[in-house]
Amino acid sequence: RVRVLNEVLRLPDGVMHRFAAAIFASYRQIHLVHFHAIALTVQPDRSRFWFSAFSEDYVLDLPGSRSAWLDSLSRQAREKVRYYLRRSSRRQPALEFTVSCGAKIMTTEVMAVIRLNRQRMERKGKAYAMSDSEELQLTRLMQQAGMLFALRLHGEICAGLLCSATGEDVFMHVIAHHPAHDDLRLGLVLRKY
Repeated sequence: RVRVLNEVLRLPDGVMHRFAAAIFASYRQIHLVHFHAIALTVQPDRSRFWFSAFSEDYVLDLPGSRSAWLDSLSRQAREKVRYYLRRSSRRQPALEFTVSCGAKIMTTEVMAVIRLNRQRMERKGKAYAMSDSEELQLTRLMQQAGMLFALRLHGEICAGLLCSATGEDVFMHVIAHHPAHDDLRLGLVLRKY
């Protein structure tokens, strides 16, 4: 099996078909080429394709500003966001919001968010799904086209959101917070910023 780390790529169907054909021709032991998320126009004669929707892949059209986004929420959702923002500011007045982009994102910052994600998964009894090579690939991507949104407490990242941008599209890769702050709902607070 070949697993393609293809997030944030826009490729025509033909390129992916030629890539898979080249893999199969060059490596006889390979029987599957796995793309995480792609949109293909599958031709009826291409019966060798298997596909399924991945429940965590959602495409959202976002409003142009933070206030327009808040206005698009229901009254109850707006109140919930505001409540947790006030609560986190009151309980942790040293909480600071920062944004880093591209080459200014440090490897240690990406790894801090990944470590928080791993801790949360383990605490929930779920398997952490990212391999060392995928972590390295994500770090490289972040340093090329990434955005790191972080909530820091005394300089340390306590919640983080790793995204990358291609054209007008923004892809969310990881969102995590320190388990000690579960009651503050920092993931929700982070999205507010």
